[in-house]
Parts: sequence; C-alpha cells; structure tokens
Amino acid sequence: MARLPRHSGSTPGLEGEAIAVDGNPVTPVRGRRFPLAMGQRLDIRLRVPDEAGAWPILALREGGVERTGFVLATRGGAVKRIAPVGDQATTAFDLAFESNLVAAKPLAVESADRNQSVEIGGTMQGYSWTLNGSTWGDHQPIPVRKGERIELILRNASMMGHPMAIISRLSPSTAAASRELSATPSGCRRCAR
Repeated sequence: MARLPRHSGSTPGLEGEAIAVDGNPVTPVRGRRFPLAMGQRLDIRLRVPDEAGAWPILALREGGVERTGFVLATRGGAVKRIAPVGDQATTAFDLAFESNLVAAKPLAVESADRNQSVEIGGTMQGYSWTLNGSTWGDHQPIPVRKGERIELILRNASMMGHPMAIISRLSPSTAAASRELSATPSGCRRCAR
C-alpha cells in the first residue's frame, strides 16, 4: 500500500462528526474534511437535512485534483454529475486533525515502564523499507510483558511519509512531530518526520 496516495474524506454541504478511528470510539470531532492515512478507517456520523436533496461524499487525493466518491440522496433529491477532478489541488496533510482526537474512554495516565525507539528507514528505489535497520523477515520483535506499558517513539528517517498503525489497545498517548498527543484507544497515528 505504500504506493497509494493519502486521501481526505470531504462532506461538502454536510457537517460530519468523526466518532471512531480504526473502530475505536473517540470524542466526536466536527468538520467537513477528514484526513485518512493508507489503511486507516474513520467512522463519520452525518446528519442529513429533513428536506429532499443530494449530498456528495468525496475522497480527495492529497496534493492533487483527483477525486472520487458517492452521493447520499433522498427520494426526489436531484443528483448532479460531479467532475472527477476539482478546481485546485488539495493541501498536504498535517497533524491538525489527529491533535483533536481523544479516546472516548482513555486509559489512565501513567508513566511508561520503558521507552522503545523505532526508526523507519529505507529507500524509495525498490520500495525497500526498514524498522530499526531491518526489513520484514529479518526484523527483531519488541518483546513485551502482559500489563507492561511501553512508549513507542517513532522516527521517520526515510524520504517518504509512512502511516503506522498499532493494532491493539496499547497506549494512552503517542509522540508525533516531537510533541505528545492524546491518542485514540488504538494509539493509531501517522508518523511525522
């Protein structure tokens, strides 16, 4: 999936609330545009007006004009054709959306039992990526004990953005762009350089 561009979900004409990230409930975050990393799932609650109508839900490519999507329409709502490209390129992702995410039921704030640095490296030539200098299959697992709290410190030393998902209920907070952010229950965040 590293070759796929990142997208944002856009709900022009409707305000939405992000209510879960990767299936983990978060305190609702309102908006009309929601950035998504590759492989990330975002649950957005929309309130459709009582009157007849049609509202596009778009996926916008980061840094590009391409878009795709679908239309929510009531019976009798006029569905108009949407061009496959927008008028201007979308902006690059930042951590503004993630900085507003707070787990609906956050873990208690406690110190980590230990810190573990993980450096993302590799090369775009051949799309060969590493964690702590090793490719998958030659990697060293990070051993943990039941109940242990580990703070993972991710550093992207490569020339490409890499979304990282921790698929578990591991951490109440995470470091990103050299600042600590409240995390979703999964601790899921995009890596920052």
